[in-house]
Amino acid sequence: MEGSLFSHNLSLNHLMLIYYYHFTDFAMQLNAINPIASHPLCNTDSRLRPDIRYLEEGDVTAASAQKNRLEEKQRGAELSRKGQNNDSWQPRYMTITINYMLYGIFVG
Repeated sequence: MEGSLFSHNLSLNHLMLIYYYHFTDFAMQLNAINPIASHPLCNTDSRLRPDIRYLEEGDVTAASAQKNRLEEKQRGAELSRKGQNNDSWQPRYMTITINYMLYGIFVG
């Protein structure tokens, strides 16, 4: 149309989409880190997780090793909290309410 701009052009062959879980090239680029925009990303941004990066690159072995490393780190932190026998420990951002299916969120 006159005056319209294309935001994306399909560059993958439709026959190749079965190898990419039927994701279009545009959908696969949504999680890509733009070098210009990567500077202001928060350290906890999921795009910076090494296990996710390895999966996106197709390295399942390295992704599994990173996932296991993270899980062991989390288990160690939980054991250290339990080892301190600190009953006053509270989650930083959540609190259990009377209804155990609902959680309160600390805002600020």
